[in-house]
Amino acid sequence: MRIRITRTRRHAALLAAICLTLCMLSGCSGDEASREEPPQEISPQETGAAAEPDGSSLRLPYYPSAALNPFQCDNSCNQIVGKLIYEGLFSVNPSFEAEACLCESWQTEDNTEWTFKLRDGVYFSGGKKLSAEDVVYSYEMADTSDSGFYSRMSNILSVTELDERTVRIYLRKANVRLPLLLDIPIVESWQGDEPRPNGTGPYCLAEEPDGVCLTLNSGWWKGTENMPERIDLVSTSSPDQEMFDFQTGVTNFVVYDRTRTGAVNFRETGESYVIGTSVMQYVGYNTDGGFTSDPEVRAALSLAVDRQFISETVFAGFAAPAYLPLSPYSSEYAAIGAEETPHGGASAREALKKLGFTEMDPDGVLKKYGMRLTLDFIVNEENAYKVSAAQTIAESLREAGADVTVRLLDWETFQDELSYRDFDLYYGEIKMQNDFDLSEMLGIYGDTNYGNYSNYDADELIDRYMAGTADAADFYGFLTAASPICPVLFKNEMILTQRGLLSGATPSGSDPFYGIGNWSIGVGRTEE
Repeated sequence: MRIRITRTRRHAALLAAICLTLCMLSGCSGDEASREEPPQEISPQETGAAAEPDGSSLRLPYYPSAALNPFQCDNSCNQIVGKLIYEGLFSVNPSFEAEACLCESWQTEDNTEWTFKLRDGVYFSGGKKLSAEDVVYSYEMADTSDSGFYSRMSNILSVTELDERTVRIYLRKANVRLPLLLDIPIVESWQGDEPRPNGTGPYCLAEEPDGVCLTLNSGWWKGTENMPERIDLVSTSSPDQEMFDFQTGVTNFVVYDRTRTGAVNFRETGESYVIGTSVMQYVGYNTDGGFTSDPEVRAALSLAVDRQFISETVFAGFAAPAYLPLSPYSSEYAAIGAEETPHGGASAREALKKLGFTEMDPDGVLKKYGMRLTLDFIVNEENAYKVSAAQTIAESLREAGADVTVRLLDWETFQDELSYRDFDLYYGEIKMQNDFDLSEMLGIYGDTNYGNYSNYDADELIDRYMAGTADAADFYGFLTAASPICPVLFKNEMILTQRGLLSGATPSGSDPFYGIGNWSIGVGRTEE
C-alpha cells in the first residue's frame, strides 16, 4: 500500500509492401483470447441472447465468466459495461478535459494539496447516499497492485475524509492536471471484494427471467429522461464470438480496436464513431551511445517519419498523426499549435548533411567521422501494423542516407533487447495517463525510459510543466529539440453500431458512453 488512507511519396511501392506484410502477419498474436479456435457454426439463439433482437434496444457483448468489479476487471467488454454502472469524481471528455461528475467543486493553492466537495443528493443503486467514506474506500481499492488504476495512484500520498462530503488529497509532487486522473470508479464502501459492487451510474446490473441486463437507475442524479429503460447484455466467450454476434445482429454495439494484436476483423457495414485514445506509438532512441546519443541527430532522423501516411495508410485511419507526445484530440494540443515540419527521407537527409554527414559511399549511405550511419531498428513481430509502420519508417531513413536493419522480434526477445538497450531505435507503444505525464517515459529513473534518456534539465522541466509553472509551448519545444522519442501517432478505436441506432454519440477515450444522457437511441435495423 503506497497511500495513507485516513477515514476521518514512394507511397505506391510502400503500400504494396505494407499490404503484403499485413497479410503475412495477420495471424500473429500476443493475446491468449485470439488463439482460441474459431467458433463452430452457431445460431443466434445459442449465443446467449435471450430473445429475437429488438431493433430499438441497445445490446452489448458481456463475459459472464469475467469480473465486473472495476478494481478486478481486465476484460475490455466488461470494462465498457462498467462505464454505465460506475462514475468517478470527474469524467474526461473527448478533448481530454476534466469535467466535474460526483465532485461538485474543488480547490487547491499549490497543486499539491487538493480539497474536493462531493455533489449532494447522489445515491448508489442500492439506496445508500454517496459520502466521502466511499471515495476514500474506492481509492484504497484502486491502490492495490492488481487494480487497473494502480499506476495512476503512484503520486498520491494520502486521501483523507474531512467530513461527510469533503475529501482531501495530498500529492508527492504537484500536478495541475490531477482531476484528469480522478475518473476512478467510486463504489459503495466495503463492497470492493464483491463481484458486482453498487455504483452511482445511470444503470445497474439485473438478473431478469430472460437474461442478464442493465436496467435504468431511476434515481440517477443527472436524470433519465429519454434514456433506454433496459440495455441487453449478450453472453459471449471469445473475440470470434463477439464478431459473429455483431455481424448477425445479436449485438448492435461494439468498441472495435482494429489494430490491436490478435484483433478479429469486423465488417464495418453499419455506422461508426471515432474514439481518440491515449495510446501513443512512437520511435524510441538509444541515447546511451552511437549516433543516436546526439540530440541533433535524433531530431534530424525524426524528420524522416511520415506520420500522415502511416496513420492514414498503414493504420487505415485507425490512428491520428501526432507531432507531440500528447493526443492530437486534446484541447491543449490544438492550443500549442504543433508545427508540422516537412517530413520524409529528403528532409532528414538535408538535416543530417547540415550536421556534417557526407555522402562518400556508392550506396548513398552517409558517413561522419569515417563511420557509416548504421541503425539497428527493433520491433515486436506479433503486430502487423507495428511491423509495417517500422518498415515504412526504415525505408524513409534509408532514403535519408542511413543503413537500417529492421529486426522483427517475438515479445519476450523484444522486451529483453529493450532492457539491455541492444538497439539504436525501437518502435514502441504506451497507454498514457490522461494527464500525459512523461515522467516514467523520459525521467532519469522512469520505468519505461528504455532509451536511458538522462537529462536533469528535462526532469526539472517535466516537474514544472506538471505543476503548472512551465509554459506548454516551451516544454514541448524543448522535447522536440532533444528528441528522446519521436511521437508517430495516437491510436483510434471505433464504436460500431447498426445503422440508425444512435445519433449524437460523443465517445471519449476514457468512456465510450460519455454524454449518453444527450444521445438519441432509437429504432434502427441493419439493412438487408
